[in-house]
Amino acid sequence: MAQQPPDPGPAPSVAQVPLAGYTTLRLGGPARRFAEAGDDVELVAQVWAADERGEPLLVLGGGSNLVVADEGFPGTVVRVTTHGISHVPDGDRVLRLESADAPYRILVEKMQQGAVATGADGTILYCNRRFAEMLQRPVDEVVRKSVYGFLAAPFQTAYAEVVDSGSGQGEFGLLRADGAVVPIHVTVNAVEGMEGVSYLIVTDLTDQIARRRAEQLAERLERELEERKRMEDALRLSEARLADQSRRKDQFLAVLSHEIRGPLAPIQRPQVHVGN
Repeated sequence: MAQQPPDPGPAPSVAQVPLAGYTTLRLGGPARRFAEAGDDVELVAQVWAADERGEPLLVLGGGSNLVVADEGFPGTVVRVTTHGISHVPDGDRVLRLESADAPYRILVEKMQQGAVATGADGTILYCNRRFAEMLQRPVDEVVRKSVYGFLAAPFQTAYAEVVDSGSGQGEFGLLRADGAVVPIHVTVNAVEGMEGVSYLIVTDLTDQIARRRAEQLAERLERELEERKRMEDALRLSEARLADQSRRKDQFLAVLSHEIRGPLAPIQRPQVHVGN
């Protein structure tokens, strides 16, 4: 026989509460009933009440890794609002759901890298705002789409190989809404306990590649300047040698001309004797 719920009874529930505001995806229709549990007593009471009504039950923590259909949830959703680490009489430690999840959600949403969760078939289950910004698309146009639709065709096979291996990394090309290809580095890790789900950390390499190219150009210009200076020094040395050779040639010709003119002088000016 099922155990009776503890007193007091469950807190009042609210009908038709949209779940979009309680998930990291910001998607999802309303819950038939929505309630919050501030401790384990309230949580057990809500579970008991849903069981009595014969309704399906969804216990909601921070809302990450959760996809809710547009039609909503046809039962009771209980949001656990406790946080922190508490101790029970036997000394065990119980980590409440929200304590780890809420700061993590804030971190993921504020990080400078893209964060993406994908299913076994490549469907994007979650992405943060940074990844959507890389694509120049709103988040709701990215979630539930295939990640392969946002990868440039030459990179799709290589990406699939990394994902199939369970973990790894590589550089790929991401297709922006305007058709431009964004160079990215992706680290892929399988999510433990969730078969086929992978978590991606995506880094935009545009600035890094631009800096790398600028550094390569600067190094190339430096090498060219050094080579030009070496050639100019060699040219100046060659010109100096040619000038010295020309000077020596002129001196030699001058001496030679003097030596030749001396013996030829009587011949050039012959004596003429005129008879009586």
